[in-house]
Amino acid sequence: MRPAFLRTPWAHALLLFLACLIGPATVPAWAQPRAVSVAFDADRAAAAPGSIVLVAVTYTHDSGWHIHTQSPVVPPELGDFEPYPTTLKVTPSPGVTVGTVQWPEPIKIRVNLGDKPAMYGVFDHVAVAIVPLLIGEGVAGEATVSFATEFQACNEETCLPPDEAQGKVTIRVDPAAARAPDLSKAPFATWKPTTIDATAAGGSSGGAKADPTPGADEGRLEFPFFGWSFSIDPRGATGMALLLGLAICGGFLLNVMPCVLPVLPLKIVALSQAAGTKRRTLMLGLVMSAGIVAFWLALGGFIALSTGFKSASQIISTWWFSVGIGVLMIVMSLSLLGTFFNLNVPGWAYAINPRHDTLHGSFLFGVLTAVLATPCVAPLAATAMGWAAFQPAPVTMLVFTAIGFGMAVPYVLLAANPQWVDKVPRAGAGSELMKQTMALLMLAVASFFIGVGIRSLLVTSPHLGETIHWWFTAAFSVVASGWLIVRLWQIKAGMVPRVVFTIVGLIVGGTAVQFARYQTDLARESHVPAGKAGADSGLWKPYTPELFERSRAEGKVVVVDFTAEWCLNCKAFEIILNEDEVQAELSRPDVVAIKADLTARTLPDGSPNPAWDYMRALKEVGPPILVIYGPGRTDFFKANSYTKDVVLREIAKSRG
Repeated sequence: MRPAFLRTPWAHALLLFLACLIGPATVPAWAQPRAVSVAFDADRAAAAPGSIVLVAVTYTHDSGWHIHTQSPVVPPELGDFEPYPTTLKVTPSPGVTVGTVQWPEPIKIRVNLGDKPAMYGVFDHVAVAIVPLLIGEGVAGEATVSFATEFQACNEETCLPPDEAQGKVTIRVDPAAARAPDLSKAPFATWKPTTIDATAAGGSSGGAKADPTPGADEGRLEFPFFGWSFSIDPRGATGMALLLGLAICGGFLLNVMPCVLPVLPLKIVALSQAAGTKRRTLMLGLVMSAGIVAFWLALGGFIALSTGFKSASQIISTWWFSVGIGVLMIVMSLSLLGTFFNLNVPGWAYAINPRHDTLHGSFLFGVLTAVLATPCVAPLAATAMGWAAFQPAPVTMLVFTAIGFGMAVPYVLLAANPQWVDKVPRAGAGSELMKQTMALLMLAVASFFIGVGIRSLLVTSPHLGETIHWWFTAAFSVVASGWLIVRLWQIKAGMVPRVVFTIVGLIVGGTAVQFARYQTDLARESHVPAGKAGADSGLWKPYTPELFERSRAEGKVVVVDFTAEWCLNCKAFEIILNEDEVQAELSRPDVVAIKADLTARTLPDGSPNPAWDYMRALKEVGPPILVIYGPGRTDFFKANSYTKDVVLREIAKSRG
């Protein structure tokens, strides 16, 4: 027999929500088209004799996959576990000397292969090994270098057989070509000249150095905040306490973000109408706060245990999650409007949106409030989440719990001081009017989530724009068929009508879905992707690694705005970027304005969206992010919040 709490409707709804949240992470390995791809690229096509050439060996992992490092360090907890190390063999042509390979820093993941879990270093996401080459003084014509690498890809469930990849790089040797490596390109910016003796090559690196990550100096973590910035060292008890305090402040600020703000009045009304004593009101507020903290704790645990899921923004960028939240809010609003409009709302709607004066209803409302915060990244919380996502599991969960605690503080204060909401109508026409207005506003929020989900889906699969109406038709047909079948078995009907109309319902719903799929397949086959004409016109250019690297190599001031259709904060800050003074600066010939769109994880052609990899390289978890580079600075400016004066000042500073 199931435990009592699992037999309640709210528990079913919560379990369904959690199942949907973690569902994509459980895709079996055989469903993955590939696990790891390897590319071999030189920093330039031509080099002078006696110079240094860098070759980047890039391991790109599918979501959820990783490979072992070149020198795996097996924790004692894993016992006799024997990993398959990643190897790289370099075979140069005569006259070319291979320097020390600079391997990427491992990423710690949590594995459970022995007596107890342990943190184990792997290569994950996009890992780049840099191979320095010395072109001899006597080399002429072309220099060819062959590469062969072996590795084993694993995920949380299985390891694939060892794999290998081979490549070849040919460098044209020209006395007039550059002698120093081109460190302006992203894969090579992290190269440390100490890994090769530049003097032996008869040249130097030209004094160029990689862009340091803000806050990375000596392990310090920098917090940008509306034009100001400060840094802390999270190592040690004092630093960790400061970090948790900032995470709490960031969680508190989530309540005033545009994603969460629309639901606050509804909860205030619920608290003001809570039946019983002050003690009862406090209990409801505490339970709702527990729901908020529980969501952030679960999210932190999922991020800590996952190798591919490292950002809360990844949730909202998934179309089915956005649409699902929108549908849930529609059901909740209908349950609020049911009495006034005489709607015969089914009982399961009230199970999803139970009364706010019940404990389980308050808990679920807390979970929903936290979910609504996922499209927004508040100042302070963004930096804390980005740092915590790559720390050991206990630290990750502690920081995310602190964010949840900060977000829950206002509701505890309201519940502990019900006199603060005494002026809110408790009963009568005024109270009903407030509930109805809040329900209609929830419909507006629902339309935002559903619209964002559809928008993300259409970015990934643009051909669906031609058939989306068929999927709406199919969805309503499935709902109608399901309602027919469920109600038919509830009313007193004979067995023959039940069986017949059950079959009819299944045929109607199944036919509608199959017809929508058929129309979609036709659209996919006949769809002509939009041409790239005009892609480089206008002020803001779409982000590509090539455009970014070329602009920096030309000595331009590069302004990169990370944004997304689902990011309400981004829309607010884009008002600043559209002001006349800022537009005038961005339009100058020595400035390149780049838009890094994070609306979807993939591009219309199915390839991964490079903006996500760029954001991850910046150790950020979601937009808004503004990054400014320029020849006038050796570092770069980065902020999640800013003002017009800050943008103008940093552009001028970058110009030098």
